[in-house]
Amino acid sequence: IGEEYAFGIALGDSSNLFVTGLIDSEDSSLNTKGQCINHDIFVARYNNQGTMQWLYKIGALGTDIGWGITTDKDNAVYSVSSFQDTLFLNNDTLLSNGFYDMLITKFTAQGTLVWARNAGGILGDRQIKAVIPGGSSTMVLRGEKLDGVNMDADSLKAAGSSVGTAGLIVMDEDTDLVRVLARI
Repeated sequence: IGEEYAFGIALGDSSNLFVTGLIDSEDSSLNTKGQCINHDIFVARYNNQGTMQWLYKIGALGTDIGWGITTDKDNAVYSVSSFQDTLFLNNDTLLSNGFYDMLITKFTAQGTLVWARNAGGILGDRQIKAVIPGGSSTMVLRGEKLDGVNMDADSLKAAGSSVGTAGLIVMDEDTDLVRVLARI
């Protein structure tokens, strides 16, 4: 017996209900797929009578939470979650690039994982020191000036740089800018 929290809910066809959240339970009576390690993501389907049809657990070593869920016209299920450390999903290994990373998953209506994608920040959640948005021919943008700057031609021009060759270079707080710029 552990903790379970639901954070997202979606209605599918035929009044099927899909739920995501956090689970910390090794209850063998649950009709589960996947694995539960510690404070993990769950995606579940209930029928219109409130009976659970399936529950898929996704776990890494840290705290992992399912935040939102939706379905499409074919009743495929999409969830958005956050995770820490390393996730093992079927034959995929997804690594967190920072403290928490985003996870997007697609399931069939029957609970089969179709795919999983992750995205995140700089390894170790260090601060961005600077960005060169268009390769060596463009002006460097300092990290503190990046808030609200989109990576399109008009936004970069307004920020004092340009798209250039679109060869994006991102440098974290530990980067020696002088050494980087001398090598470009």
